[in-house]
This record gives sequence, structure tokens and C-alpha cells, in this order.
Amino acid sequence: MTTSQQLHPVDLLHPQEQQPLATFLRPQRQQRPVRVRRVWASNLDLEFSIIAQVLPRFPMVSFDTEFPRCTLLPQKPHYLLSAEERYAFLKANVERSKLTQLGLTLFDADGNLPGGVGEAFIWEFNFCDFDVCRDKFDYNSDGIDFRMLFLKGIDPGRFAACCHSAGLVRHCPCCSTTADWIAFGSVYDFGYLVKASSLDQLLPETLNEFLLQVAYLFGNFMDVKNLMSHCDGLSGGLEKVARTLAITREVGGAHEAGSDSLLTTRVFLEMKKLFFTTEVDMAPYGNVIWGL
Repeated sequence: MTTSQQLHPVDLLHPQEQQPLATFLRPQRQQRPVRVRRVWASNLDLEFSIIAQVLPRFPMVSFDTEFPRCTLLPQKPHYLLSAEERYAFLKANVERSKLTQLGLTLFDADGNLPGGVGEAFIWEFNFCDFDVCRDKFDYNSDGIDFRMLFLKGIDPGRFAACCHSAGLVRHCPCCSTTADWIAFGSVYDFGYLVKASSLDQLLPETLNEFLLQVAYLFGNFMDVKNLMSHCDGLSGGLEKVARTLAITREVGGAHEAGSDSLLTTRVFLEMKKLFFTTEVDMAPYGNVIWGL
């Protein structure tokens, strides 16, 4: 497909699935199969045109990032570090390494996902910025094809610009964000997205500046890892919490960004149903990044 072709968002569907946009926007119930829409540089604009159109109907955004394992680790336990020390390690690791994948799940308050005919959609973005010849990382951290990412992946700065134009994040002081963001253990997730939004690809110098930047870009967010610390009987990582809540993956596997973003969505909604009567009850636990 040439870049000169002008395509409507529904052209991304298989030929037998092409339907009017009203169908494309229709909420898809949980029992429908979920397809991961894999995004590269070649189809980034097309996929974001879809996201921009469905976001008003599905204003909650769960996300997950994948990146090589941290190479700089503190010499004392995490709980003994001050918030400033934790941020220093976050900044050093994020600036030292590169984002490889990001998963997005858009949903409404009832857990419905956008979709086409017979299936629902989530997104997985693949980034080009990582160079195995240049960047330092733990080679055992992933089984992904770094060469494919380097050749066909998305420039993080271009991705950030698309997030701004689609209304996912705030793009000027007088604007507000359309989305409410959900993540699980979000410290590195937000770290890489703030870095992508920075012209110099660096994080702010201080923790306070970083938190202000997160608040400016993303508005309201909920870190499920922080939320679960206020829920009796829940502990551990995303997989363990999902098993405790009897939630199974609908697509993909662990440490796949798209799949993890959807599992985070399901865990969040189940916790909301079991432990909180209203959203007001959850509000005191919002806008806190677990891990800082």
C-alpha cells in the first residue's frame, strides 16, 4: 500500500468486515473475540484516525509499555529509597534505554470496547528507536524482533504528536484531556511517555517537575497497583491479581503490550465492581504513581 493512497478508517478492516463507521463505533460486548491491531510507521496515521473517532465513546484508556529490563539497579531495597532516589533511577533507566512496544485498550465505563463486525479491537504500537548496536539492555528481557522494530517501527516523537492531535493527552494549557488513563505499576509507563513527549528525549530534572508534567499531559489517571493496596486479599503483579480475581487473558500472552493493557482493563473493572460502590469511593486513590 502506498502512502499516497487516501484511506478511510474502515479500510483497515478485512474486506468482508468493511461496514459503515456507525458499526465501527458500536460497543462490542465482552464475549466477542478481541483482535490486536498491530501498528507500525506505515499505518500509524490510519490507526490514530480510528482512535480519534472512537475516543468520545470510549474515553477510558488502559495502557502498558514494554522495554528492555532496567540495567541500573539500586544497592538497597526499593522501600528504603527516598522518592527522589527512586525518581533518579527511573530517569537514568528511561534515558538509557528505549521504548519497544505500547499497548492501548479503549473502553467505556461498562467495559465495552470499540470494534468492527464480530470482534473488538485493542492496539499495539511498535517503536523504531531501539538499536541493539547502540543501546544497553538486558538481552534476556524480550523475545521480540529488534531488527523489525528498527526497520518498520514508529518514531516515539511522531507517536506523541499523534496522541496530542487525537485528544489522548493535553496539547496546550487551555485544553483538557479527553481520556482517563489506567495502568498497572505505572512508573515506567509514564516515564517513557513523558520522554516521548519531550523534544530532547529527556525526563525532567526533579521528581516534582516530572509529576507536574504527568498531571499536565494525562490529567486524571488510576494506577491499579496503587488501588489494589487498598483492597483486601490482593497482592503481587498483574498475572497474580488476575488469577485471584478469576480473570483470564482474552488474547495474547504475558509481556505483550496489547494483551497486558486489556488484562489491566479487566482487572481494574473487576476491582471496581468488588471493592468500590461508586467512582467517588475510588477517587482518593487516583493520580498516584505506584513505585515513586
